[in-house]
Amino acid sequence: MEDLADNSAISKDDPILIYYAGHGAETDPPDHRWATSSENRKVQMLLPHDFVKNPERSEGIRGQGILDMTISKILSTIAENKSNNITVIFDCCHSGSGTRATDGLTVRGVDLPTNYVVPANLLEHPQSTGLRSHVLLAACERGRQAFENQVHGLFTEELLSLLKKEDINRLSYKDIIMRIRHLPSQAPQCEGVYSDRIIFTAENKPRPAVFDIKPIPGMSNQFTFDSAGQAHGVTIGDKFAVHSNKHLNSLIGYVVVSKTTSFSSECFAEVPLPIFGVAYAVQVSTLRLFIDRKDPSYARLVQSIGPLLANTSRHSVQLVDAGKGQDLSMSMYNGRVQFGIGNEICRQYGLTDMPYDVAVDDTDKVLSILRCASDFYSRLDLNHPNKGNSLKGKVHVGCHKLIARTTEDLGTFLDREEANLNKEGLIDIGDDLGDDTPYGFTISNSLNLPLYVALFYFDMSDLSIVQYYHPPTANNEKVDVPLPPRCSLPIGYGDGGWDAQKYTLRENQTIDVGFLKLYVSTKYIDYSSICQSSPFHNGHARATGIFEMRPKEVWSTMIIPIVQGKCSG
Repeated sequence: MEDLADNSAISKDDPILIYYAGHGAETDPPDHRWATSSENRKVQMLLPHDFVKNPERSEGIRGQGILDMTISKILSTIAENKSNNITVIFDCCHSGSGTRATDGLTVRGVDLPTNYVVPANLLEHPQSTGLRSHVLLAACERGRQAFENQVHGLFTEELLSLLKKEDINRLSYKDIIMRIRHLPSQAPQCEGVYSDRIIFTAENKPRPAVFDIKPIPGMSNQFTFDSAGQAHGVTIGDKFAVHSNKHLNSLIGYVVVSKTTSFSSECFAEVPLPIFGVAYAVQVSTLRLFIDRKDPSYARLVQSIGPLLANTSRHSVQLVDAGKGQDLSMSMYNGRVQFGIGNEICRQYGLTDMPYDVAVDDTDKVLSILRCASDFYSRLDLNHPNKGNSLKGKVHVGCHKLIARTTEDLGTFLDREEANLNKEGLIDIGDDLGDDTPYGFTISNSLNLPLYVALFYFDMSDLSIVQYYHPPTANNEKVDVPLPPRCSLPIGYGDGGWDAQKYTLRENQTIDVGFLKLYVSTKYIDYSSICQSSPFHNGHARATGIFEMRPKEVWSTMIIPIVQGKCSG
């Protein structure tokens, strides 16, 4: 695998496929300071054919397993040298033994001796860039078993069958996991920041969250969402556009939410809709926008946003008066449209305007920004109180500076400082900014319930929504539980696989404010559609980014006395 990074036969941006079928295992981390997210505090490893259970009987790294953190670091090097168009398929598991099951299937896992210790020299690899270097398709959940028959692994067999009959030019990694035939003994997983990409390409397949909508029997123009409720961000009064197919290109009409529960909703249509089976609904995002009527450019600004005022698409704009809860304001200076920030917390700290402007004549750009802003503020949703407060005080988010620690063999990893920067719900980074200061997060669960969590950063200055953590994707909601009972999830350090973050100010800013939004649920919910890029061009610097740890530079001198002649005394 390491040789792929320097392989001259692989050009920049070429797709790379890494496939492993075999055994895996779990063991204790090689350093007690390694933070783990698993309930049993184990780390996973692959077992090559020459694996030796007793490390003392092996020579160097030959005969040893390959730790998941080591694989991640190797993949990061490959991605840096080639591209992150890397597909990793693991048809193995990390628990159980390789004994024959009663139904003729074999478990692809090995039990290690209780006294097995990972050799320290397995850590000699550079820092990982986490789940941005590749997309992983795994045969089963962490700690569960993957099975094989006499010929293939069950996952491999079903994967090949799916790829043969599907149009792979339109198939994303998530699509594979959702469409693969149900395996009763295991639940395949998809994990990676770019899991929405078309397979073997760098082409994203972004789409909004789509919900199934069905008529309520015996109720005229009344409908139900079985999988869209308060936990999905749905509130009473929300509007949805209804389409006859999942491609969202055949609009039937609109419905309005009238009742919500944690995971479902009811809605009504003001005019009859021809829905007799299942249709597909997507939420309409509405931006509350203030334009001063006294502004000499008022008419021109309103004209530029005309298509969004018509309220006939997935995005709309509602003009509001000053102080009436506006998300943004618009004004014009020297032919340039400027955007003011309405959020009171931002304004309290001095962030009153977005640091970008656009030409008023560039209508397409103005509309693009406002569509992005409507999604941004609908997803941030600061104006609705959190009714799911049964978890309040039971789940905690810590923010920490990270420091580089070095093992005896110079293997370097990030660990958190003890100080928690989250003080009463506010994280103040202060002036400790730049490329040399990494930050990580710890989500702690004090309940006896397993929880699913997702963490996003909302950048108020450029309207981007960045994924800090999201669990894998699996069919039938059989997803690895990221936050087991009374456990913690490390983000940016430890075995979590997600990136450490850095924070900087843009050249024309002295203050910046963003929001972390944590989604918590006892059921798996796919929140990945929340992410979005900034509508402003790529030439602008971002205020948050991925921290990349440079190799540690070490030097020393030694002084050794040499005594000649006969020692007196």
